[in-house]
Amino acid sequence: RTLLDGLQDSLELQVRSLITQTLGMRQHSLGHISQLLCLHPRTLQRRLQAEGLHFKQLVHRVKMDTASWHVQASNMPLTLLADVLGYADLAAFSKAFRNEFGQSPSAWRQLHGNLPDR
Repeated sequence: RTLLDGLQDSLELQVRSLITQTLGMRQHSLGHISQLLCLHPRTLQRRLQAEGLHFKQLVHRVKMDTASWHVQASNMPLTLLADVLGYADLAAFSKAFRNEFGQSPSAWRQLHGNLPDR
C-alpha cells in the first residue's frame, strides 16, 4: 500500500506495479487488481480507457518487459519463465515474445544476454 501511495498520481503506474507484483502468483486479473485499488472492475476499466489504456494491454506490456529483462539478464530456464509469466507452455510464450521483439526468446538471449539457453 505504501508503494501505491507514492504512485497515486498515475493510475497506469499503480496498475503496472500491481500486475508486476502479482504476476508470478497468477493473481493479476482485472478483478483482483481493481480490488487491491479499492475500485470496481468496471470503474478501473473506465479510468484506464480515459487515459487511452486497456487492462489487457498493460498486462501484456508488463509480461513482455519482464520477459525481455529475464531473457537478457538472467539464466532462468525459458520454460520456467513462460510458466511464471502465465503462459500455457513454452510455445505460447515464444510466439508472444517473437511477435513483440521479432525473434525467439532463445535467439534474443544469445544476441543480447550472452547466457546459455536452458
